[in-house]
Parts: sequence; C-alpha cells; structure tokens
Amino acid sequence: MKDGSTYSAIMVGDKPAGGFRPMPGEGGWLLYITVDDVDARVAKPKAAGTKIAREAMTAPSVGRMATISDPFGGRLAFIYYSKA
Repeated sequence: MKDGSTYSAIMVGDKPAGGFRPMPGEGGWLLYITVDDVDARVAKPKAAGTKIAREAMTAPSVGRMATISDPFGGRLAFIYYSKA
C-alpha cells in the first residue's frame, strides 16, 4: 500500500475479490468483501442498528468502501473496486 501498510488480496483470476489485513492497535479483525454497490449493502445493517465503523467513502485509485463492526470488535468492510 502507498502508506507502507500491507494488505492481502483475495484474487479470482487476475481481479481482486476481497482481502484482509490485521489492524495493529485497533483490535479485532477486518475482512473486506467485494460487493456490487457499497451504499446499498451497508444500508440494511445500518437500518438494523449495526455500528458503522466507517461510513461509505471513495478511496482514490481503489474504489468505494464502508466498514461495519460487531459487538466483539470484528469488522467487515464492503468494497467495490474501481476500474482504475
């Protein structure tokens, strides 16, 4: 990554389908899953009261992502990779 951190990608052929990385100092795990529409996928858990750890945002040259978390510190990030 540009900031020097590491990120393990889950690949399907030559395209990223998701990924994961440990988050030192933040506890818990963070798993990325590829979705077709980040905003739509985060809307349902948000409406059900799930904690939104990071609202939907666009990361330049990566894509759109949002992160939810469970009561135990585990986090799940929805990501849509841009065609950069």
